[in-house]
Amino acid sequence: MSTPVKPARTGGKRTRTKNAKTAAGQADNITTPETIRLHLPEPAMPDFCGKRVLDMGCRDGWHCRYAIEHGAIACTGIDASEPHIRQALRHNASFWTEYRCAPLENPGLKPQTCDIALCAYALDEHPDPQTVLAHIHRSLIPGGTLVLCARHPLHTATGTPDTATDNNDTSAATLFARYFDESERAPAKGKPAPCRHRTTATLVNRVITAGFTLTGLSEHAPVPAHTDDTQTPVPASPAALVITAKRTG
Repeated sequence: MSTPVKPARTGGKRTRTKNAKTAAGQADNITTPETIRLHLPEPAMPDFCGKRVLDMGCRDGWHCRYAIEHGAIACTGIDASEPHIRQALRHNASFWTEYRCAPLENPGLKPQTCDIALCAYALDEHPDPQTVLAHIHRSLIPGGTLVLCARHPLHTATGTPDTATDNNDTSAATLFARYFDESERAPAKGKPAPCRHRTTATLVNRVITAGFTLTGLSEHAPVPAHTDDTQTPVPASPAALVITAKRTG
């Protein structure tokens, strides 16, 4: 059962912080090292002006704040982690934003109540992405937009970048040898959930099966904030795959 949480209004008009124009994927003074690597790339951000936004797997609420500061009139952030919701309330709360602690496969969303749905890296390790996509489809108005971002399959093919192989071999031969094998990979360092590799075709077809019409597919190179001492992406390879789609019917 979801737990809605909404902060009290603190002023008569929307407050725009000095970070309102901070590019997605780059660090700012409220972003934690974990979530820096999990932002939507700036070119993939839709036009939020006048829109009601859903962020599935909102983590610390960075995308919710970004959407509000770029013209969204309301934003709902859903995450199954209570610590993530507490962090979102602490760092990215606003009168126009509501956070709920609920499982993504049972978020308790009302039908046709949002114009844009974001899902950034939330399905990478989720065991039932099709159910989550069905809930997103139901929550969107007809013609509403889905922006789904996932770790690029070139990275998940051998596992996560830090657990690719025993010797961290991320050569092209190793990547392609396991690309079509969608069995579970070993968990990333410090994470209990296994890496769930899906090919590009699988990701796209899941979106289509959920009732969406594909409108775009883009690949994005890593930005400096996507790397640290424990994660080293394959040089000159895409870090993120972004699928954009519309709800039809």
